[in-house]
Amino acid sequence: MEYWHGEFLTRVAAFTLFRIGKDKPEALKSFLMEPDNYMFARLSVTRAIKMIAENYPDRRNEVVMIYQDLFRFVLDNLEDDRIIDTELISYWVWDCTDLKTTELTELIEELYRNQLDLGTICGTKDEILREINSGIRLQEVIPAENLFDIYHSLNPEIDAELSDGLSKFYKNMTDEHTSDDMFSGGDSPIDELPDGDFIFPNENDNMVFPEENPYSKVGRNDSCPCGSGKKFKKCCME
Repeated sequence: MEYWHGEFLTRVAAFTLFRIGKDKPEALKSFLMEPDNYMFARLSVTRAIKMIAENYPDRRNEVVMIYQDLFRFVLDNLEDDRIIDTELISYWVWDCTDLKTTELTELIEELYRNQLDLGTICGTKDEILREINSGIRLQEVIPAENLFDIYHSLNPEIDAELSDGLSKFYKNMTDEHTSDDMFSGGDSPIDELPDGDFIFPNENDNMVFPEENPYSKVGRNDSCPCGSGKKFKKCCME
């Protein structure tokens, strides 16, 4: 799942975390400082924090201070394997190249001086410092309008007709229907979906789909579909 869909899932999670956490950045930062948290979960939180600066330029300094706190936290806990994740720290440093955090160059240099293996992902110290001081952005801004913007950014060749249909469905869902509509039995976009012969499970059951009988239209005296040459009633019907 991570190999094939990791990038998409991380960005979807980041979008969600940004929407619900943009006014609570300290809570996002606290999660990143907790030991033993899953790396891809932390990466999604990191991207959500970065999106705050990208979508609200006036809050850039607030985000820079979060990265500053994270780097200092790392330097204070270099011997704690439950906290130190060089892959994640590399992504933090890489984010600084886009945010142009010249204020953090001394901390970044100190990270490299402590021989953290950051070069595999984000490059050498000199390369990072050069990028931070340049005016070139290396990564695209993650859109914050809706999930379809993220889907488009990852799949630029998506079928236009399908894209338009999904966008209209999303807009109808969000603009014309409340969550109460969805569960009150009233009209909703779900009602417009084609009927299907599905059996929906109880909460703790596995999904069950009806099985189609391949012999349902075969008469008793017809030749057996299996090719045996016998009549159906003398062959597979038994």
